[in-house]
Amino acid sequence: MSTVAPPLAPDLVAGLRRLKLAAVRRLAPDICQTAKTQRWAPEELLRTLIEAELSARDRSNRMARLKQAAFPVTKTLDEFKVQLSSVPEPTFRYLASLEWIRAHENLCLVGPAGTGKSHLLVGLGHAAVAAGFRVRYFTAAELVETLYRGLADNSVGRVIDRFRDCQIGSGFDRRAVPVPRYLPELDRQRCLVGECRKRWSEPGLGEDRRVDAMR
Repeated sequence: MSTVAPPLAPDLVAGLRRLKLAAVRRLAPDICQTAKTQRWAPEELLRTLIEAELSARDRSNRMARLKQAAFPVTKTLDEFKVQLSSVPEPTFRYLASLEWIRAHENLCLVGPAGTGKSHLLVGLGHAAVAAGFRVRYFTAAELVETLYRGLADNSVGRVIDRFRDCQIGSGFDRRAVPVPRYLPELDRQRCLVGECRKRWSEPGLGEDRRVDAMR
């Protein structure tokens, strides 16, 4: 019969809370009891607690990046049927490796409806989030609308900084979006976004782009 692990001393709980070691604070009673029963070496106990905290933080950071990305749906690369698409297998493997992101290349997916563009795009975004990249999903219309709202309340600078803080911007549905030429401020802000082309995967934000047609 298993026994309930005794709680940590109040001063230890207070110290762990002050150090923001939430996972250690939550798991330490059970782990310490197991370590005592199985006669772990001190280093093994310390390693187990550290690994538990790191794992919890990685999971929390990944969930935060996923929330920030604001994907409209959940699609993964494992679910993408390469054999049923027009994407060559070598191209898919290269995209899935995310080396094009590390090489500061942009990605443009071109093709008619139903060819898997959005699935591949969102799947790459999810893979990038899992790899530790900061991603932001948006459509061209949403981006321009957000900039308009920023102009209206004088927060456009903060809007641009928020987008630039992301390492990868992903989006699709690049239908024509009218941008009045009598708004030079908006044009300048769009140029600021374009200057991030080495950090963004959103097509059209620079001349260095990797273009694959999907027919």
